[in-house]
Amino acid sequence: MTVPVGFVTWWVLPDTPYTTNAWFLTDEDKKLAIDRVQKAGKAAPAKITLATFKRVLTGWKWYAFVFGYVLYGSACGAGDYFGIWLKSEGFSVVDRNIIPTGTKLIAGFCIVMWGFLSDYTGSRFAFVFGPLAYGLIPNGILAFWPSSQNVKLFAFLTCSVQLMTAIL
Repeated sequence: MTVPVGFVTWWVLPDTPYTTNAWFLTDEDKKLAIDRVQKAGKAAPAKITLATFKRVLTGWKWYAFVFGYVLYGSACGAGDYFGIWLKSEGFSVVDRNIIPTGTKLIAGFCIVMWGFLSDYTGSRFAFVFGPLAYGLIPNGILAFWPSSQNVKLFAFLTCSVQLMTAIL
């Protein structure tokens, strides 16, 4: 699927209004696109230089992005070991197949909830940072591996609440 979509994207998307070579756009269409971009207050694309990389890598936004991505990525695979843990605790095959679906159900509910609440309140930051910060709780529990079976069950079931595809 990746190759066909990449091929279609390469040939169909008209770049930017300033640099397009799309055969299906007339000169009038290109001018209209540039006018719309200018009305929106967007600048023309600038060349990427070594100074661009230096500016990006020395700014705080890059490190905030990396930190958030690490928080997000650290929890994405935590639920993959849920079935193995259930087997080690003596759960039946049926339970090992059914109980982990609770993680996906909770994650699905949270994705819809984060998206709705971010649209309702208009705060993207709160509904990106909040779930990422909360994701530290179940991951911390799984990292420290307490003796309580119920605490570990809670951690496995809620280890995907930081997923926020609908927001981004």
